[in-house]
This record gives sequence, structure tokens and C-alpha cells, in this order.
Amino acid sequence: MRLGTIRKPALKLWSTLSRGQVSRTLYGQWGRYALQIASLVVLTRLLPPSAYGIAAMGATITGLATVLSDLGLSLSALRTVNISQQEQSNLFWLNGAIGIGAGALVLCIAPLAAQFYSSPAVVAYLGAVAMIFPASGFAVQHRVRLQLAGRVGVLAYGDLAAQASGFAAAVAAALLEGGVGALACAILIPAYVQLLIAVFSDRWKPSRFNKAGSMAHHLRFGRNSSILQVLNYIGSNIDTVMLGRLQGTTATGLYNRAFQLVSLPIQQIATPLTRVMLPHMARAIREGRFPEEVQRIQRRLCWVTLPLLGMLFSCGPTLVSTVFGSRWGQTGSLVQVLAIGGAFQAAGYIYYWGLLALGRTSLLLLTELPGRALAIVGVVSVAPSGPTAVAQVMSMSYIAIWCSSTLVLGRVRSANFPNLIKPALAPFIAAVVGAVCTTALARVLTFHSEPNLVVVVVQVSTWITTTALTAALLRMLILIRSR
Repeated sequence: MRLGTIRKPALKLWSTLSRGQVSRTLYGQWGRYALQIASLVVLTRLLPPSAYGIAAMGATITGLATVLSDLGLSLSALRTVNISQQEQSNLFWLNGAIGIGAGALVLCIAPLAAQFYSSPAVVAYLGAVAMIFPASGFAVQHRVRLQLAGRVGVLAYGDLAAQASGFAAAVAAALLEGGVGALACAILIPAYVQLLIAVFSDRWKPSRFNKAGSMAHHLRFGRNSSILQVLNYIGSNIDTVMLGRLQGTTATGLYNRAFQLVSLPIQQIATPLTRVMLPHMARAIREGRFPEEVQRIQRRLCWVTLPLLGMLFSCGPTLVSTVFGSRWGQTGSLVQVLAIGGAFQAAGYIYYWGLLALGRTSLLLLTELPGRALAIVGVVSVAPSGPTAVAQVMSMSYIAIWCSSTLVLGRVRSANFPNLIKPALAPFIAAVVGAVCTTALARVLTFHSEPNLVVVVVQVSTWITTTALTAALLRMLILIRSR
């Protein structure tokens, strides 16, 4: 299907946010979630903590390059009502050029990063993963077009296929080589599979770059969005940078596993929905339904993410020791600390979506600034004390971001944000009750025996039962009150 000027009101995604689109997106993401869990377990068993430490150190460089390689241009294209062939062609070439530049920048920085971390292995890792950026850059606008055409199933299942290919390549590399190269394969292979799927599914041929194409509003939105993303990146990765610098590869690897385990529910549920929710919220704004839609989305998002994070808090130590092995024991306690902050991060995601849809990137920057500043200053101060102190500061920073967003947006009438505490209250209570009951049971079980698979199964079963019963009771109370 070839499109010239893309007029979103005529497209599926813009005219209606169908249940099928959301379902396909979530099915694909849950498939990726399952694959990432499998990858987490299998590769953690095959590779030592030091390999993950090297990858985490390298990720502090590649993560920043990833932010800069988009410059917010994909989000700008998604929220533009009518985008012409020439406009999107210009964006395509710009994204591709930025991707090539980002890859070259990573190659140049690699020796300096190795010197900073006192780990020569970082050079080889960054040399491999630098090849991701050209592929990602040229795939961006093809993926945007598929999104705007309502072909979210192609994206969701294509990403699932890419993830599966990366997992298979990583396992093979781990069995053959057993080093950090396996982790490079896990992210390098999917980038090129995603590019191939996007190109062959879209079948769009970009025009030559033309300076006459309107780009000013895209670059202006991208500039503000990029500043925000860079700030978020620094605040979210200062922990790995400081641990890698002061504590070495093993401590960094232990912390990185905990951070990724807690981040999985958010990355696989909230983050991918950004490209679905952004045009949907923009439509709700035009139709005057923004406050109602925000509350509805917040309620559903919290019911999915908060109980899962409660499960990680309550089952973290025994789950990590049993599934990953005894050498990852410290990761379990780190999971508990980070899960607290993760709950507030998930509950605050709606502010990010809403303010992007409103085009209020400067206000979004203002609301996140206190928490990010706390993360940077706090982590630099406590990093010599070790991973646990760093995890505590990171959780406090997410709580601070949620508090500042709630307070500021509650007072800015032009933002038109409703009260979002009430929709999150019931899932928060259910998550807390499930976590408290399961944690109490875990202490009794592990007091009498070492963590094992039976203990994990009992804990998870207890969490499911208590969380479901609490949710049902809260639902009944809400229905009784509404009568």
C-alpha cells in the first residue's frame, strides 16, 4: 500500500482506537514480554554477572545515542494531522542520516568509555552494537506509516519475530562463546529484522530530500522532546554510570538484572502503547473528551502494571535465587527496592502521554526536573556505598517525579488534567494487599527452608489469590457506593 499525503482522519488509527488494534499491540507485547522473561532466565544462567556489567556500561553510551538518533521526529509525525509525501520523505532521510551519525559517534566514543570504566571489553561490545543505529534510523518512518495506517498487528508481530530471532542468536552465541557477544547479538539481530519487516510491509518509496518541505514544526517539537528525553536518559542511567565507574562489572551486572526485571512490565506494556495513545489522545482533545479519556486509560494501565510490580516486590528474593541461581542473590533485594519506585513510574506514565498529546513538552520538562535532579545528585553521592543505596535513590526519584507531576498539573488549568489519584487508588490498594500477604508468607516459608521452586509457586499463587480477592472486594464496594 502506497500513500502520498497521509490524512489521518481517513485512517483507522485516527478515526477510532479499535479494541482490535489495542489487543494486537498488547498480544504482541505480551509475546515479547514472555520472550524477554525466557531470555532473562536462560541467558542469566549461561552468562556471568560481569558480562551483564559490560553490557550495562555499554548501554549507557548506546542509550544516549538511541535518544539522539530519533530527535522526537517519529512522535512529531504521529501527532501531525496531515503529513505530505515530501514531509515524510525529508523525515526519512533525516532519521537515516542521524542514525548513521549516531553509529559513528558510538564507535568514536568506545575507547573513551573503556578508559572511563577501566574495562577494555566495552570497546568490542560498542563496536558491535553501533551497527544498530543506521538500521533503526531508516526504519523509523516506515514504522510510523504502518502505525498511521492502522497496521499495528504488523508492527506487533514483526517485533515479536525480531525478538525471537535475537533470542535464538543470543543463546547460540552464549553456548559457543559464553561472553558479552551474546548480549550484543540479542539487540543487533532484532534491529535489522525490524527494518526488513517494516520496509517490505510498507512498500513505500521516499522522495528525494527537498528543503522546500515543511520541517520547522517537526524540528521544534523534536528539539523540546529530545531535551526531555536526554534529561530522562541521564536521570535514568546515572546509576549504571556511577556503579560501573566505582563498583566494577559484577556489582553493575547484579544491579542491571534487578533494574531490567522491574522495568519489564513498564517497557512491555506502557512504553509501546505510547504510539497508540498519542494520536488517540490528540483526537480526544479535539472532541473535548480529554479528561474522561485520561482517567479511563489511567485506571486500566494501573490495574495491569501495579499488581505485577507488587508481585515482583513480594516474590523478588526467592524468585531470583531460584530461577537465576545463588550467584545472583543480591539482585533479589534490589528488585524489592526498585519495584516501589517502579509503581510510581507506571502510575505517572499517563502524564507523559497527555502532555505530549497536548504539545506541552516544556511543562513536561518542568514536572520531571525535580525527580531527575534528585536522581543525578543522589546517585553521585551514594554510589560509593553500593547498589542498594543507589536503588533507594532511584526509587525516591520516581516518587518525586510522580508527586511533582500531580501537584503541578493539578494547578495548571490550561493543561486540563483531571485528578488521576482516584483512578489509581483501587489497583494500588490491591497491589499493596497482595504484596503484604505474599511477603509475610515468604518470610515464614524461607525461615523453614531454602528458596526453591515449590516456595516460588506457593508465593505466586498466594499473590494471585489475595490480589484477585482484594480487587473483587473493591469492585463490589464501588458498585454499592455508586447505587
